[in-house]
Amino acid sequence: MQWYNFLLVDREKEDTLTFDVKIQKSIFTVTATYKTNQKDLLALKNHINLLYQQRIHKIVYSSLNERLRVELEWENMGHIKQKFVIVEEQTGSCLEVGCLFDQTFLPELEADMDDVLIEIKNLGKCHE
Repeated sequence: MQWYNFLLVDREKEDTLTFDVKIQKSIFTVTATYKTNQKDLLALKNHINLLYQQRIHKIVYSSLNERLRVELEWENMGHIKQKFVIVEEQTGSCLEVGCLFDQTFLPELEADMDDVLIEIKNLGKCHE
């Protein structure tokens, strides 16, 4: 799953952003644009850290238009169950992907979220 092309839409509405998502599973590929805000992305990054520390056991993130849903849940033996549900707005096509990964990858995911937040912060500077 790739998140990319973050664009600042409206700074007055909680820094509303659009971003593109591409997810591929086998021969199926869905690419769509979603809305979010910095506050929700920062919360997601912080929740990833709390999940890694086992202070929480499940994270659910949804885009503002609720057509993208990401769930990360702590499982036995240090595994994280991930589930992505992505709905393409134009066609209504839905792709759901689920798998397990080792919890040792959570710090890398948190670092990726840091990179996204820095990219977004730089977008704001371009518009000032």
